[in-house]
Amino acid sequence: MFKKIQNHLLIHHPLLWNTKIIPAFSIAALFHIIFFLIGYFNGEINFSERSLNDYGLDTGIIIFFSILVTLLFFVMWFFYYMRNNALKAFYPVSAKSLYVEWAILLFVCILNLTYSVSYIVGESLKIRSYYSEAEAEKRLRTISMAAVFLDGGYNIPAHIGDSVELPKTDTLQRYPANSLFNREAEYAQHLPSTDSIVKSWMENNNQAAIKNLMSDYMEIVAEHKLPTNLTAESWFQKTNDYP
Repeated sequence: MFKKIQNHLLIHHPLLWNTKIIPAFSIAALFHIIFFLIGYFNGEINFSERSLNDYGLDTGIIIFFSILVTLLFFVMWFFYYMRNNALKAFYPVSAKSLYVEWAILLFVCILNLTYSVSYIVGESLKIRSYYSEAEAEKRLRTISMAAVFLDGGYNIPAHIGDSVELPKTDTLQRYPANSLFNREAEYAQHLPSTDSIVKSWMENNNQAAIKNLMSDYMEIVAEHKLPTNLTAESWFQKTNDYP
């Protein structure tokens, strides 16, 4: 198919034939689709054990391979492009033709340098597909409000990707660094401040509101299959001590 297209371009559009724009665009588009799909399938979130490092090993590997593909693409493309290049042969060309050729070269270069962007877009699209923005805000609000009843910092992140346990003499239960029960987790830094609302419920002994909040929180925990031996009722009994 490419051979027939190239033969047609050779007769009717020699500039497009010489720049190899059709096969170059087709191959680059194929690689963009591949990188996008890899990013999409790699964007799945493990809510029970997430790395604190935003740029993990997977992203580094993808960037390495995108650079490798880019270099191989450029070597092959320039080889065929320079074989019959008019400028190399000192063939006279018009200013318009020269500008069009420059635009084509720029387009191919940009297309070939952005494979990792397609990966990032695919990964981001997958992550955003879990919940709408309104639903995500609702869940963050629930987590933030329920955090009033959590005794924070069981595993304290010292550096990105690391966690340091408290001394063995500490009797507190220890949770993973990104557990919903850990107030020192990375996600907790972005939670809205809602402590005053919950504390007003506690001051007024609004048990119904507190139980509903704990129930909503435990639904999130159960949905993501996070291990816990708590229930909303047992959690309330452990923390309720009015006044």
